[in-house]
Amino acid sequence: MDWYPPCGPQAAIEGAEVEKLKSVSFESLSLDEGLDLLQSRVARLSRPNLAAFYGSIGAAMLPIYVRFSDNNRWGDVAVLDAALDAAFAYAEEKSDVPRDNESMLESISKVTPNEDQFETPEVSFAMDVAICVDAAVRASDPEQSIEPAWVEFALDPVIVTLCEQQTGYLDLGSSPEEDAWRRQALKNPVLKSAFEAVLEMVDLFSHVELPINQELLRTLQRLATRLVPSLYIPE
Repeated sequence: MDWYPPCGPQAAIEGAEVEKLKSVSFESLSLDEGLDLLQSRVARLSRPNLAAFYGSIGAAMLPIYVRFSDNNRWGDVAVLDAALDAAFAYAEEKSDVPRDNESMLESISKVTPNEDQFETPEVSFAMDVAICVDAAVRASDPEQSIEPAWVEFALDPVIVTLCEQQTGYLDLGSSPEEDAWRRQALKNPVLKSAFEAVLEMVDLFSHVELPINQELLRTLQRLATRLVPSLYIPE
């Protein structure tokens, strides 16, 4: 990885920012406060960084989609694989905006399952994977918008899994119980680790020079595995 020593006034700003990130204590935050913090950090990423960020998450979470596809005999993993290759090529500055960007986004849409047609939460998690891959592809095209709030799709599988484990429900709806659960959710070490992984991923971009390289992508994907519920991690 091409680490470089910062210098000058900008270095002081970046150094202070890094220390701020390190001092974040997610367990003292509510789930919504934690998501707001991550959204504010993701909003600062450049398009190549976003392609690498969401691409790495999509690649790490791909086993979730594979399991869904195998169980339901629906979907096409090859489409997501090809889209990830294109996103990573853009992030590494090996290609410009893909000429078939619109076609690729359409193909992803066609292999994104509909919640009404399949069993939850498996279908919801497969959708989360496809959305992250979609975001990685959109990052390569300046005409496409990417919302910082989409980072929640990356965390949805681990959030929903924990909610079911602790409450017996996938979603508590709009209720006092839901509010109480969200206030204390980040005290759970698994969920806290997932949020910390996203923050570490974002933080990595402030320490490397462009273009993004293979070593950084491997590190990002390793961190992103902490977003995958243990049930979906291949043995």
